[in-house]
Amino acid sequence: MTIFGIELVPATPLEGLVSYATLAEGSGVDSIWVTDHFSNRNVYVTLAVIALKTHHLRLGVTVANPYLIHPAVTAQAIASVAEIAPGRVVIGIGSGDETTLTKLGVERKKALVAIREAVSLIRGLLEGHRVAMKGEFFEVDGAMLDFRVDPIQIYVTGQSPKILELGGEIGSGVLTQGTDRADVDCAMRHVRIGCDKGHRARRDLKVVFEAPVSISADVDEAIRRAIPVVSYIVAGLNPLLAEKYGISMETLSKTRRALLAGRYDKLAELLEPEIVDRLAICGTPEACTDRLSNIIKGGIDEFIFGPPLGPDPGRAIEILSTEVIPALREA
Repeated sequence: MTIFGIELVPATPLEGLVSYATLAEGSGVDSIWVTDHFSNRNVYVTLAVIALKTHHLRLGVTVANPYLIHPAVTAQAIASVAEIAPGRVVIGIGSGDETTLTKLGVERKKALVAIREAVSLIRGLLEGHRVAMKGEFFEVDGAMLDFRVDPIQIYVTGQSPKILELGGEIGSGVLTQGTDRADVDCAMRHVRIGCDKGHRARRDLKVVFEAPVSISADVDEAIRRAIPVVSYIVAGLNPLLAEKYGISMETLSKTRRALLAGRYDKLAELLEPEIVDRLAICGTPEACTDRLSNIIKGGIDEFIFGPPLGPDPGRAIEILSTEVIPALREA
């Protein structure tokens, strides 16, 4: 049975994030995921505060990357959160947001190698091993955490076929994005290829889909609210994915330049409503439920409702909990 989560961006003050998380928990949502960007509040501090104020929500990171923070520090941080919320914590490891990392002069190179090494190092430390590794990115000799935690699932995150296959091969799960059944079917195909490489069964790992969701009776307003989130997705697409979604390289380049320059006022001019609607699930509760139903039927294990959620995130969580999720559970 599919479970449902909500993704929060810690651009909101911690008090507000805790309010959203407790509202979600009281309404039957299964998980809360928090984004990891240097420009927002620290993801692990945010998760720790939410962990102290909730009781059964699963808590996840979307997503840590191996370029900005050393995987040993990532292991230490997520293990510390898990001590507060035993058995409730998971973490996604991916290549990170290109636009955000570019602002720091960080190059995302050899993502498959970097993610594979990071997962191996983090997993070894979380399992209590003394880790020795001599890789292309990381070299450690006898690294070990001085405290033990319950097992923590590590999800490989991304959209490209090779990343999905890597997740199927080595991940506790795969976390990817998609807004329709075709996205699910494509992702599942590559996950299964990875499972075969790792001599694993599909049932041995979780497949999680995330998409920006914007719920409002005013469809135009729902689309408008989703533009900032979609712009970062567009800016991070590789040429293959841009072609898949029908986005020109000119649009991709202009969107990336606008974000790097902080020209958020230009985004609505660059991203037509059709692009936003393709990369986000926008509209009335009924329309969103119809689109999400096809995704759920693809056999995914969890769906994450990503930001902006709607013009009023708190109200959107209530609508998701009382109208959308119950309908999807019955579908």
